[in-house]
Amino acid sequence: MNYSYISGTSMACPHVAGVAALIWSLYPNKTRGWVRLWLRYIADDLGDEGFDVYYGCRRINAREAVEQTPPAHEPIAYEWRTSLYVEPEALGIVNATILNFGENNETDIMVQLFANGTMVDSAVIGF
Repeated sequence: MNYSYISGTSMACPHVAGVAALIWSLYPNKTRGWVRLWLRYIADDLGDEGFDVYYGCRRINAREAVEQTPPAHEPIAYEWRTSLYVEPEALGIVNATILNFGENNETDIMVQLFANGTMVDSAVIGF
């Protein structure tokens, strides 16, 4: 039997689709968006934190996807949008989608915005 080395999105897509199918078999009532977030949540971050040129975003982890239990309480910020640069003392706008990724219903979530380790704003949102 001959083996060869293949990499890139051509190989990543079928692997991710397979793991997504495993997740859906365990959680058939979850939405496509939830499965997509679960894939990101359980993936291993390699190299620099977040996206980097050597490893991309993350490496899929099929074992974690099927063995880890979804959290009970896990509101997460998803799809951040903000200006790349804000002048000092100027108004900066941050748009984010907050999703309840946990298994329990949530109400009155405190959202905090940090800049350089210091909280600069907060708000309470209801679901």
